[in-house]
Amino acid sequence: MVEQGSEQLTALLFARPEISTQLMATMHMGSGRKVVIATFLPMFNLANAAKLLQQMVPQVVIIDAKVEGFSLPQIVDLRQKGTSAFVVVGLAQAGSSEMEEMLGVGLDAAYPLPLSPQTLSRMEEELPPKYEEIARAWGKGAWGAAAPEAIKAATAAAGGAAWEKKAIASWSPKGGVGKTVVACELAAMLAAIGGRDVVLIDANMNGGHIKTRLNVDAAYGLLNIASTYHTHRGHPSLESDAVNKLKGYLHAMPGTANLKVVPGVTNMEQSLNEAVVGDAGIEFMGWLVATLKRQFDFVIIDLGSSINVGVHQGAIRSADYIIALCEP
Repeated sequence: MVEQGSEQLTALLFARPEISTQLMATMHMGSGRKVVIATFLPMFNLANAAKLLQQMVPQVVIIDAKVEGFSLPQIVDLRQKGTSAFVVVGLAQAGSSEMEEMLGVGLDAAYPLPLSPQTLSRMEEELPPKYEEIARAWGKGAWGAAAPEAIKAATAAAGGAAWEKKAIASWSPKGGVGKTVVACELAAMLAAIGGRDVVLIDANMNGGHIKTRLNVDAAYGLLNIASTYHTHRGHPSLESDAVNKLKGYLHAMPGTANLKVVPGVTNMEQSLNEAVVGDAGIEFMGWLVATLKRQFDFVIIDLGSSINVGVHQGAIRSADYIIALCEP
């Protein structure tokens, strides 16, 4: 373990033996590198990992996506319950679903396997400044850590500048480029820093990661709202009963009362439900966005990559602005 401000960072590694062997050969304690492996384990267990974090106080935690016990929700939980600042690094096969999921939930860094000398050099150069950034933000709250100083300064400078209610969608033609990260951080900053009433919708019908990223524990979400809408559709009670029930499906974020979340679908079976496919999905999303815009200052929508999906089409048609991510 080293003290904050030291040039060398210590890392706790959870990885398969072959990955651990490679990293230990180049990043051992006596290597003189900027990042060194202090301890490695061949499996991940949340309780054990939390205990090691308290004992070792590492500045970096590296996790192999194929290590036994790997669980993204538990890794996010580990980060949120941490008592000191540390960088969370993921290792996964390039282009794999694991890599996309790691980027989707917003790990601090993710590097492709197999590890090349170039990748190891990148880790050594990129992780120290990343740790410094996280350490500076430590103790400022989850959203304080998420918002770069430049954005905070711009927000403060704007002061009482005029604004309008808007629906903003985060979209890209490919996965793993940070759509969910952008949507979550935008919603968080508008709510926590801007003081606006914000609702964040996970409308990624390929299976979104907002629940994991924000640690949302809810058994209901977008599909429940869609079913309610279609049940009331065409009846006089639509505007009253459906809207009242909609409020009950919004998940409040602890510590940020003015930020609500609509959790998304969790599997392909839900994505193919008749309430959200094709024209039904387009119509439903048009109603949902319009209804939420009457109740909130900002509606932020996280979308999947395909524009041939009804819910995605409905959101794109209804959004005032679309943030198109072109680079990861």
